[in-house]
Amino acid sequence: MKTKFYSLLFLLIQAPIFLLAQSTASYYFRENFGSGTKRTSLPAGTTTYSFSSTNALSDGEYQLYTLTNGRPEWHASKDHTGNSNGLSMVINASYTAGEFYRDTIYNLAEKSSYNIYMYVMNVNTLGTCGTAALLPRLEIIVEAYNPATKKFLKLKSFTTNYFPQTQTTKWTYTGTSFLLPAGYTSVRYRILNNSTGGCGNDLAIDDIT
Repeated sequence: MKTKFYSLLFLLIQAPIFLLAQSTASYYFRENFGSGTKRTSLPAGTTTYSFSSTNALSDGEYQLYTLTNGRPEWHASKDHTGNSNGLSMVINASYTAGEFYRDTIYNLAEKSSYNIYMYVMNVNTLGTCGTAALLPRLEIIVEAYNPATKKFLKLKSFTTNYFPQTQTTKWTYTGTSFLLPAGYTSVRYRILNNSTGGCGNDLAIDDIT
């Protein structure tokens, strides 16, 4: 579920003689995938992956679920948000490149700096697939969007580090920043698979902000 939040940020600068307090308004969007008790799918057009409602995801399949164990041997972690029955996107990455998720955000401020970040988990338990285990890695592409011409201008391409297997469940923060140029007030972001398919490369994503 995509939500828009407003907040007030306070910047305090301390100098030898005076203390300056400055406030600035800000807002942000967060996709936390909502909540529920069943394995559910995303709206059409937001992923190139196939939805599966089973507890044994195959390569190229995903689901939104309250736990990250899309297969029995994966970590059974709750979502990162911490909502009651909160959902995360659980993915068994494909052998081929594909988009895990995409969305477009409107009504932003032109000529402004923004951040995009999210929380990612390698859902494989430690030792899964042995020493040849494949590790998840994402590419985040940010594009300015002009609704009048329906054209996109690429602003940023960012590749994350690999996400290692862990003994216990671990959500890892990752992201990048970008500048929205003059004449644009909308932006599309795409989260792509930047690793190969096979044994490993299984992940969960939550709180895209």
